[in-house]
Amino acid sequence: MGKVAAREVEIINSSLRDGIQALWSSRVTPDEMLPIARTIDVAGFHSVDFMAAVQFEVSVRYLKENPWERVRRIRRVIQRSPMICHLRSRCLTSFDLVPDAVFNLMVERLAANGLRRAMVFDPLHDVDNMAFATRAAHSRGMDVSAVIFFTISPFHTDEYYARKAVEIARLQPEAICIRDPSSLLTMERVRTLVPVIRENIGAIPLELKSHCTTGLAEDCYIEAARLGVNRLFAAAEPIANGPSVPSIGALLPRLRAAGLDVRVDDSRVRDEAEYFEELAASSGRPTGRRADARASGQYTHQMPGNMLQFTRDQLAAMKLEHKLGEVLEEFPRVREEMGFPVMVTPVSQLVCVQAVLNVVYGERYKLIPNEVRNYVRGHYGTPEAPLAAELLERVGPGPGPRFDEGEAALDRVRKEFGPFESDDDLILHVLFRPDQLRGVIANGGGADRCSSAADRLVDIVKRASEFRTLREIEVRSGDLRFRARM
Repeated sequence: MGKVAAREVEIINSSLRDGIQALWSSRVTPDEMLPIARTIDVAGFHSVDFMAAVQFEVSVRYLKENPWERVRRIRRVIQRSPMICHLRSRCLTSFDLVPDAVFNLMVERLAANGLRRAMVFDPLHDVDNMAFATRAAHSRGMDVSAVIFFTISPFHTDEYYARKAVEIARLQPEAICIRDPSSLLTMERVRTLVPVIRENIGAIPLELKSHCTTGLAEDCYIEAARLGVNRLFAAAEPIANGPSVPSIGALLPRLRAAGLDVRVDDSRVRDEAEYFEELAASSGRPTGRRADARASGQYTHQMPGNMLQFTRDQLAAMKLEHKLGEVLEEFPRVREEMGFPVMVTPVSQLVCVQAVLNVVYGERYKLIPNEVRNYVRGHYGTPEAPLAAELLERVGPGPGPRFDEGEAALDRVRKEFGPFESDDDLILHVLFRPDQLRGVIANGGGADRCSSAADRLVDIVKRASEFRTLREIEVRSGDLRFRARM
C-alpha cells in the first residue's frame, strides 16, 4: 500500500507588514527592506503581506516618502510571490467613508503598482461593504481573501460564524481568512470555530492570522492546520511574537512533526531571521518576545497589542499614566455599549478614545467625538448587538453619511491641486493634506532617495554588505540583472 501524501500547508510571509508594524511601528524604509526582499521572494511562501492603510500614513507623515514608490521599489524585487494589500471596507486611511470613485481609483492604483492580492475586511462584518470592495478588487484582476474576524462576546457564537461564513463565501473570494486581531483564540475555541467555518465555505482555501499577545497563537496555528486551515500568516523570528504574528522558524518543524507538508526553504528562512536580527541590533530596534500565556487580562479588555501602547501614549501625553488601570476597566464597558464590535481599526480606536475620555472627564459620555457619533448613527454599518440606550440618547439623531457618489470628489481635487503627473499623485492628494505631502511627491522615494539609478544600485549593495550572513543579492530592472555574491 502506497504512502499517503501529507496535506500541504502554506505560509504567508508577514515580516514586511505585521512584523515591522507590530514591533517597529512600520518605521522601516525601503532601503532597509530591499536587501532581504529577494530572499523572501524565492523562499517558497504563498504570498507576501505588504501594504495597509497604516503603511501609507507612516510613509507620508513620518518617513516623508512616497508610498507608491515604496511599493514599486519592493515590487521590482519581489516578483514571484504575490504581494498583499488590505482594503478596509469603505474607508481608506482615515475614519471617513470615501466616495465610490475614490475607493475604486485607490484599488486601481494598488493593482497597477503590482499588488496582486487584497485582504478585504469590514470591522462590523457588513457583507454589503465587503461585496463592494471584493468587486472592485476582482475587476482589477486581484485575488481576494475575505476576512472573518474572531472575537468574544455573547453574540459571536458558532452559529454567528456559521452564518457569516455562508454570507462571505457567496462573495466568491479566492480565500477566506479567520483573523484574530486581539489574540483571543485558544486551542479549545479553534476546535469548534475552524470546523464550523470550514464546513460552511466549501472548497475555498482557509487562512488564519492571529497575534501572540496571549502566547497561544503558535499552538492554535498547529491545531488549526490539523483541522483544515490551508495557510498561516507568520514573520521572521526577530520580528515575530509579542504583539506580532507567530515565528516562521518555530512553526516549520512543528507543522512537519504534525504530518503536514510545508514547502518553504529553511535556509532562506534562517537568512531572513539573521538579517532582521542584525538590522534590529544595528538600528537599536526591539525584537519580539514570547508572551506569558497566563495574560488573562487580554480576554477582558480585548485590546490589540498596538492599541494598548497607543492608550499608554495617550495617557502619558496628558501626564495621566496612573489612569491606565481605570481605562482598561472602562474599555470593555464601552465596547459592550457600542454593540460588542471587533477590536480592529478603525473601531478599536473609537472605543479606546471614548474609554479614555470617560475616565479623564470623570463622567461617562460627557464628551463624545464626532467619529463615535457617526458610528452610533450607523455610518460604518450595524453591529451584531444592540447599542446601549444611554449612548443612543446622548448621541441623538443626526444626518447620515454624506459624500459625492461620482467623480465630483476627484474633480474637486484635480481643480484645486492639479494637474497631476499621475493618478498615484491624485489619490495621495485625496488622502492627505497638502502640508503633509510637502516634499513627499517631489522626492519620490523620500528624503534619502538616491539621485540616480547608478547611485541607488551602489547604495543597495553597500547596505546589503553590512549584513555578514547575507549570501548574495540580485538586482533586476527589465532585462538587466545584477548579482553580487558576498
